[in-house]
Amino acid sequence: MNKAAVVIACLSLLAGCEPLQPSEEGKAQVAKTQAAAKDGASTKADTSIETLAAQGDADAQVKLAKMYFDGTGVAQDYVKAADLYEKSAKQGNAQAQYHLGLMYYEGNIHGIEQDYIKAYEWLVRAAQQQHPEASHYMAEMFRQGEGVIQDEDKAKKWFERACKAGYRVDCQAVVPENASTTPNASTTPIAVASAPALDKAPTSVTAPAS
Repeated sequence: MNKAAVVIACLSLLAGCEPLQPSEEGKAQVAKTQAAAKDGASTKADTSIETLAAQGDADAQVKLAKMYFDGTGVAQDYVKAADLYEKSAKQGNAQAQYHLGLMYYEGNIHGIEQDYIKAYEWLVRAAQQQHPEASHYMAEMFRQGEGVIQDEDKAKKWFERACKAGYRVDCQAVVPENASTTPNASTTPIAVASAPALDKAPTSVTAPAS
């Protein structure tokens, strides 16, 4: 029975007729079309990010920098990642400032020369915007004396700020010495005093404008 006959029979019976099932070839063609549409949408999205980044959109620059840093959808390129992070960081994007500072802090493993002074300059800007991880690295730099004069008091201040900003790992670093070392985290929150005003950067680095 051809398709025309099936249609006529269905119309005459008005019921009891199951729709024709697509062939395996038809199913494969549908799947292929859907996959192509999905790939096209992904390519379009990536292109739009590149366009926005080229137009100076700070958020798009961060996203594209992350793609180059991880090698997601593009060839991994730490130099391009750093360049895009810097463009966004100069516009005041805290996330870009943190990532750029971290690249300089960690240095050669990311294809750029380690530079604690540049790391400080960008990390402190992000930290001043309450970026928790940036505040943590500021504390570490003062604790270790990396690019700055070692200063335990300043390190503690930055640990406090990191804790208050949400970097909970650092909260233990600001527990009073006479406090229990095994508090019940679910019932005994760590009290942290309001972050005091921080001193200006040491003379060994150039402090960014507030």
